Amino acid sequence: MSVVLIMASCGIYLIEHDVQPDKFGSIPDAMWWAMATLTTVGYGDVVPITPLGRFFWRCHYYAKYGYGSHTNGFISIELC
Repeated sequence: MSVVLIMASCGIYLIEHDVQPDKFGSIPDAMWWAMATLTTVGYGDVVPITPLGRFFWRCHYYAKYGYGSHTNGFISIELC
């Protein structure tokens, strides 16, 4: 999951940092957004505003369900 976090942070940084330098000014700032989106529905304090950024957000947001189901499946198999 850390690889996904780093890739999402770099991706959203490259897409949004020109438009929102105060929100996505560095990769660690973008990591805040990626972690909040990956683990929850996001806090709403940092959101992408470009069409490409919103598309990237949707892909990242919906992919988290796949990560969670795979992780839960692996844990369930080991416990049985």
